[in-house]
Order: sequence, then structure tokens, then C-alpha cells
Amino acid sequence: MFDNIKKILRQCSYPESIVVLDCETFFDAAYSLKKMTTYEYVTDSRFELLGWAIKQGTKEAGFFTELPSLDWNNVTVIMFNAPFDALVSAIHGGIYFPHIIDVLDLARHVESRWKNGLADLCKRHKLPAKKDTLQFSGVHRAQLKGEILSKLLEYATNDAERTYDLLGILLPKLSNPKFELEVARYTRDLFIRPTLNLNLTRSAMLKGEMMLEVKETLEQVHQEAKEVSGNISFDVLLREALGSENPPTKIGKKGPMLAIAKTDEGYEYLLNHSDDRVQKLMKARVAVKSLPLHIKRVDRLEATFIQAGGRLPVPLRYYGTHTGRWSGCQKINLHNLPAHGSSLGTGIRALIEAPDGCVLIIGDFCQIEARGTDWISEQNDMVRAWAEGRQIYCEFATELTGKRIRKPKKTDIPVVAEWYGKYRGMGKVGILGCGYGMGVDQCIIFAKKNYHIILTRPQAEELIKLYRRTRTQVVLFWKKIENAFRLATQNAPQAYELAYGLRFFREENATVIQLPSGRKLYYTGAKIEGTSRNPQLAMPNPKPNAKIKTIHMWGGYLTENVVQAMSRDVLAEAVLKIEALGVRVPLTVHDDMEVIVPEQEAETYKTQIEDIARTAPTWAPGWPIDIECKISKSYTK
Repeated sequence: MFDNIKKILRQCSYPESIVVLDCETFFDAAYSLKKMTTYEYVTDSRFELLGWAIKQGTKEAGFFTELPSLDWNNVTVIMFNAPFDALVSAIHGGIYFPHIIDVLDLARHVESRWKNGLADLCKRHKLPAKKDTLQFSGVHRAQLKGEILSKLLEYATNDAERTYDLLGILLPKLSNPKFELEVARYTRDLFIRPTLNLNLTRSAMLKGEMMLEVKETLEQVHQEAKEVSGNISFDVLLREALGSENPPTKIGKKGPMLAIAKTDEGYEYLLNHSDDRVQKLMKARVAVKSLPLHIKRVDRLEATFIQAGGRLPVPLRYYGTHTGRWSGCQKINLHNLPAHGSSLGTGIRALIEAPDGCVLIIGDFCQIEARGTDWISEQNDMVRAWAEGRQIYCEFATELTGKRIRKPKKTDIPVVAEWYGKYRGMGKVGILGCGYGMGVDQCIIFAKKNYHIILTRPQAEELIKLYRRTRTQVVLFWKKIENAFRLATQNAPQAYELAYGLRFFREENATVIQLPSGRKLYYTGAKIEGTSRNPQLAMPNPKPNAKIKTIHMWGGYLTENVVQAMSRDVLAEAVLKIEALGVRVPLTVHDDMEVIVPEQEAETYKTQIEDIARTAPTWAPGWPIDIECKISKSYTK
């Protein structure tokens, strides 16, 4: 096992000398990572380092109060949950390890949907069990003697040994290891080496404006917050305001309920009701339900910024989703900051700024999934159309409506701009929503949620029909990818291949899709259900308490997985190339990236970033990738 690990390390230009590190720290019922963010815990006055479990190479693990004096530049450090251990070493030891492999990252790479705690992984891979942590609750460093020290040594060294075991099991499964270790390193640095600023003056003002908005909206309806926020009490208030008119309702888990969620038609209807009393009551409800949550989020951003010494960490999970995309964490999730709606909510983004003397270049990969869907399915007429820069949304909407639709202009009067915007939006629904085979109900929800467009069922049906009629290769690809996945699942070890090197094969108990980039997507436990005439792709739902025990897959589902995974690889490759210019990319959100550059050189860097982003990777020849960039002091949509 050790020789295989060293071989992979050599391929990745990582040092062959391996040291497993696992730090043990004081915790109790009130002070623990279960209740606190990592920065909050590590910078708290109660923080106390008990020691480190250390395993050097194949030697037996030991427990030490301090880190050894090693040339860390020539050591590959192995950790489990490196954002914690590496942050401890950075803040309390001033040591930043240049070469880290986080076994938790490796586990997520193989199967991000499963529970990947150390105890879960030991059980899954039939290793000796992780021992009980709670026995050390309330134990201080001064108490480490006799039986307590003996038990802690046994506990900590077992963790280190199991981490090493898992390294041997999971590292060989890391596809594109050199590239993926760099992506993981980049992700970790966003957290441990933060660079973004947070405007504390503006954040205090924004919270004040939010509190004032709640106060004023409640005063307008002469109600207390609890009456407006409570579902039963609000139902009574709304019915009183509506008089003889029935409120919008829907069937919930416990029976009929008000249909006033943002995705419900009743939400906009009540906010724009002809009766001023109903409008004010609904606005008060929205303010009371949303603004206190926004205030708490700003509080957390401020606290994290201060705890990190005046820079805003960006906590992202490497391989946070099955497709490999990042996801937010640590209670400040920068991936779901409000982008639409109230200016108070969307104002949270603008609190995040570039450091003094710098600006942000904010880049948005335009329609990357729609372009990727057309490319991988060989819908070549659309690939050419994207490359030519044609107005694809407008062309689709024109064909859908029989009217000549164009992009609204700044010179249009409001009613004209709204008209063109609505119908162009229908084009966006078709192009961006239909590539994965969604049905009528989902189309209606997609249009409402993302573009505030209310589609009738006939309109949604016609929109879907037009997409499938004009994207015959995409529809054919749904069938091809489903068939290839089914054959690979049935006929191990036979492999099957589609265009651009998209491969399907069986590996142990998983069906694997290997992307054009070489990265693998694992579908653990995938199997064929149904009959020979009607076979269905299925895999177990990894969520232990899920009501739906089996996930059923089909061509549209697999297409979505593949396209989103490829889009992630395009973004990740661009990020690493841009950082190679000597600038930082301190944040990525979905298909966006933000780059910190010196203010005086912003235009020069903007051109370089656009050139890098628009150049398709070598594994994606002909993918018509495009990006829109703007320069801003603060983070804006």
C-alpha cells in the first residue's frame, strides 16, 4: 500500500515523505464544534491544544504535545478534515503546510452523497471502529496523566492509523489526482488564507435599515411580529383583510395551508393586491420572516471576519455535490446570498469587498450548461450558433410566440421593455431549463422560481415541444447516455463510450461515468430494476432517513449530472490558470468567479481573464465557452 501511495504522490509532484497529523483539543458541552464554527472555536479564549497524534510513514502512530521540527516543505501531511487541523496549526503554531491531502476530500470525491465521517468510513470499509470522543469532554491538558492520558493516546492514535488506512483505500480512486489535489488545495486556502474585506460600517447600517423595515411594516398593520410570523395567526389576519375573498391555498403535509411561499402564485398576487391592507399585511409577513434571518447572517459574517483577523474566510466544501461542484458551509454559506428580491437582502453581497488598492473582476460563465449540453450531445447547429454570438434566447422566443423578440434596450419605454423582457424570459426558460428533459409541472415551477414568469400548462407544453423538436440531438443523447449506463451496469467489465471520450464502466460495486476531462463520477450500488422490456436505472438513496429509499435515474438525469460536472471542471481549470497569473480568486459561486486584482491594472487583468476563460480545455475542443466580466469594488451579481 505504501509503495502505491508514494507512486501517486510522485505523479502529483508531492513529497514522498508522509506524516499523518490529527490534533486533539479541549471541548465540553457548551464549547464544541457542534455548536460553533471552526474560526469561532479555534480563536475562542477557551481553546486549548491537548496534543497531536502523529504517524510518520509506516511507523506506529504516537501522541505528542507539540508538532515535531520537520522541513514541512518536503513532507506530505495527511489529515482528516484539514480545515480544522490546518487552521489550528496556522493560528496557534504559525505553520502553513504546503502539501496536504485531506482524506475527507478523497471520500467526498468518491461519493459525496454518503455520510463521510471517520466513523462512517471505518464501518463502510470494514476497518477497526473509531473510538468514542465524548469520554474526553471537559478534559484539560493539565489532566493528561495516568489512565486519562492512556485512553487519549489510544483514541488519538487509532484515528491517525485509520486515516492512514483510508488514504491507501481512497487515494487510488482519486481521478485526475494532480489536478484534483490542486483544486482541493485552492479550496482549503480560501478558508485558511483569506483575502476578502468586509465593510463593517456598511454592515452596521444595513442591519439598522433591516430592523427599521421590520418595525415600520408592523406599525402599518398594527400587529406584533409573532402575530404576523405565526402561520395560524397570519391566516386569521389575512382572511379578515380579504373579507369575502378566499386566500390562496395549497395542500401541505398536514392538509390545506396558505399558498404564500415565494414559488407560489399567491405570493406575488397578495403583494400586488388591489386592497392596500392586504398588500401591507403581506409585506409585513415577508419582512418579519426574512429580514431577521438576514440580520443573523450579517452578524455571522462580521464575527467570522473579526475572528479571522480582518479578512473574510470563504468556507467551501471541496466536492460538496455529486458532480464535484463546491458547496457552502460554516453557517455563512456564501453560495446562497440573496441575488433577487428586496434591496436589503441583496445588499448583503455588497458588504464583501476587495482589499484596499484592489478591485474585484466578477466573471459569469454565460449559459455554460446550455452550451455544454449542446456540445456533448453534438447538437452542432446550436454549437455554431453559440460560437457566432447569436441571440439564442430571442430566436427561441421568436419561434415560440411567432413574434419578433429582441433584447430590451435602455431606450425602451418601461411597458415595451417589460414586454420584450417577458418573452425573452420565456426563451431563457426553454434554453436553460429544457436540456435535462423536465416535464410540464417542473417547467412551470422553473419559470416562476427563476424568472418570475407565470406559464399556463399549454404554454409550458408548447415550450417543451419546441425545444425537443429543435434539439433532436439533445433528445437522442438522453437515450444514448441512459443506454450506455445500463449496458455498463449489466455487462461488467465491458466499457462503453460516447462522443468526446465520455465512458461508462463498472468499478467494484459502482457504475462509473468518466468525463471527457478524465474525472470519474461514481454511482455506488447502481443496478437495473424492472423488466427486460422496461428496465429502470436505480441506486440506493444514501440518506439514511430518506422516505424515498431508491433513486431512479434516466437519460435527462444523467445528462444533468454530466453537464454540471463538466461545467465544474471548466470553472476549476480556469480558476487555477488565473491564480497562476499571481492573483487570487477568493470566491466561486456556481458558474461565477471573483478575482482580486490591483485597481490600476484592472483592465489589463480583465482581458487576460476573459482570454483564459474563453479558451476551451484541451479535453473539450469546440465547446463554445463565453464569459462576461465586470470590474467592481464590491461583490455584486
